[in-house]
Amino acid sequence: MPAHQAELNTDLQAVRAWIAIRGARSEATRRAYRREAERLLLWAIVAKRKPLSSLNTLDAAEYLEQFLADPQPAERWIGRSWAERFDPAWRPFVGPLSPRSRDTARRILTAMGAWLVRQQYLRVNPFDGLAAAAPVPIDTAGRTLTRAQWQFVLQTVWRPEPALGIGADGTDAARLAEARARERDAFLLLLAYATGLRRAELAAATTGQLSRKALDGALDDAWLLRVVGKGRRQREVPIPARLMAMLREQLRARPVPLELESAPPDTPLVAHLVTGAPLRADGLGVLFKQIFARAAAKLEASYPGAAADLRRASTHWLRHTFANHGLDAGADIRDMQALLGHASLATTTHYTKGDAVRQYQTVEAFFNAALEGAGGKSEAAIEPDTTASRARTAALVDVHVTLRVVPKREGGRGRGRVLERVEREVLAGIAHTPIQGDVTVLRVPFETEDDFDRRVDDLMVAIALTAEQHRCTSESSAWAEVAGERWRW
Repeated sequence: MPAHQAELNTDLQAVRAWIAIRGARSEATRRAYRREAERLLLWAIVAKRKPLSSLNTLDAAEYLEQFLADPQPAERWIGRSWAERFDPAWRPFVGPLSPRSRDTARRILTAMGAWLVRQQYLRVNPFDGLAAAAPVPIDTAGRTLTRAQWQFVLQTVWRPEPALGIGADGTDAARLAEARARERDAFLLLLAYATGLRRAELAAATTGQLSRKALDGALDDAWLLRVVGKGRRQREVPIPARLMAMLREQLRARPVPLELESAPPDTPLVAHLVTGAPLRADGLGVLFKQIFARAAAKLEASYPGAAADLRRASTHWLRHTFANHGLDAGADIRDMQALLGHASLATTTHYTKGDAVRQYQTVEAFFNAALEGAGGKSEAAIEPDTTASRARTAALVDVHVTLRVVPKREGGRGRGRVLERVEREVLAGIAHTPIQGDVTVLRVPFETEDDFDRRVDDLMVAIALTAEQHRCTSESSAWAEVAGERWRW
C-alpha cells in the first residue's frame, strides 16, 4: 500500500513495517531482516549523520564493501556475542563480515529498498544495481565432524567425567538433575545427527509432527517427522527406531510425565528440563556449543587439532555430518539431498513409495552404525524389547583388532607413523601380540560388561584420533568372544 496509507512517516516506522510484512514467513527470516536493517540504520545515523531515506548508491557501496568488511572504530561497533541487546556492552557486530555474509546483507537490503520504493517511501533504491559478490566456495568438509570426533563427542555426553560436577554435592537431587541433563543432551545430539535438521527446525519440532507409516511390509514401524523448512517447503524425515525409544524416555522424564500417543500435539521434542517449555533456536545453539566445548576440553592435551575443530563446531556442523556420514555409508545422494530439504531439488519433493522405503533404510542403517563404538546405552537398553544381560566371563578377554589406516590423500605417508604411535602410546600397558598384517590381539580385563565395553571403545576412539592427527582415516575394527557371543566394535 502507498506510504500515506501505511503511515510510514519515519525511517523506523518504514523499516518496522517491512519487517512485519516481509519477515512474517518465519522467525529466522524476521531476525535476519531486523539485524541487517538495524545495522544499516545505526551506521547511517552515527557514521554518515543522515537518515536512511537520504542514503545514495555511493553510501550503499561504502557500507557493503568497506564498513561491513571492517567495522571501525571497533570499540563502537564490535562487542561480545553473549551481550543482550539492552546491555551496555552490546554492539551490532561481533567482528568483520565474511564475503558471503556481506552478500547476504546486500540481498536483504536490496529487497528492503525495493519494497520501500513500492510503498512510495523512497524515491530510489540505493542498493539497486550494486554488483553481487563473487561466489564463495562452501567448505562443507571443513565443517563436518570426522567419525572419530563424532564418537568422542557422543562419549562425552553419555559418559562425562565425575570431575565435571555430576553429583558434586553428593545429593540425590543433584545426581538426578545431571543425569536428566545428560540424557536430554544425548537425545538432542542424536536427533540432530539422525535428521540433519536446521537449528530452527529442531526447535520447532513437536510430537504432533510425528506420524507412523507402513512404508512396506517390512517397515510397519517406521516413524516420520514432518518438517517445514526454508520457503515453507515441507518434507518428511525418517526417525530411527532407537531414537524413537529415546524420545519416549524423554517424554516420561518431563516435569509432567507424558506418553507419546497421548501427548498434546504442540509438545516439543526437545524441552527445558525444569519447565518442559520449548527451547528457542538460540538456546539450542548454546547447548550444542557447550557439548562441543566439553568434548574439546577433554581432547586438548592429547589432540589439540581435533579440540580446535570442536571449538569451532556449531549446530550446522551436524547437518553437514548427517549428509557426509550418510553418503559415506552408501546412501543415494538424491535421498540425502531430499532429506536435507534443499531448494534446488524441488523436482524430487514427490517421492515414490520406493523412495520413502530407501530413505528410511538409509537413515536407520547409518544411525545405528554411528552408535556402535560410542558407549552409552546399549541397543537393548534403548529399544522396547529388552534381552537378558550377558553373563560375566573370564578376567582377561582376547580382543582381536584389525588396524585399517588409510591416508586421506593418495600417496600420503602417515600410515606408518600412525601404527607406530598406536603401538607405542595407545596400546602401552596393555598386553598384546605384535602387530602383524595389521592385526593384533589384546588381553583386556573384564570386570563388568559396561567396563569392558568402555575399555575397548576408548581404545578404538584413541586409534581413530591418532589417525586423524596424521591425515589418515581409521576404519579399524575389533571383535571378542564373550560368554559364547561375538561382540564387535
